[in-house]
Amino acid sequence: TTRNTVPDLCTLEIDARFQSLSDGPWLEAEVENQVKGALLQDTQAEISGGVGRPAWQALPMETPLLCALSDAANELKQEIPTLSVGGGSDGNFTAAMGIPTIDGLGTVGGGYHTPDEWMHPQSLAERIALVAMTLTKLC
Repeated sequence: TTRNTVPDLCTLEIDARFQSLSDGPWLEAEVENQVKGALLQDTQAEISGGVGRPAWQALPMETPLLCALSDAANELKQEIPTLSVGGGSDGNFTAAMGIPTIDGLGTVGGGYHTPDEWMHPQSLAERIALVAMTLTKLC
């Protein structure tokens, strides 16, 4: 509010990603322990929210869905990089339920979820072809 003034309220938001489903409950407990341990005399804290999205669960490479995707990519001479970025898509929900799920088939670009977001226009046609061929192989 002003310099050298103790504010009446402080808000902290945490966006954390984790690698396994079991890390979510651990993270919630750890945040609670850290907050309680940091409270000063005559202060209080209220923790709300919690894990809103399960951790991304990658498929084993030999699953039919990934085999079809890999075959389609090879035929189309497209590279499908595999990397773990923490996952934050709606696919996290289906993957956590054991439903084979692939994430990251959108266009190639950068600056995601910012005003500077961009994409390579040619990647749109490439991704459509990849998804179409993958579905054809699965059928």
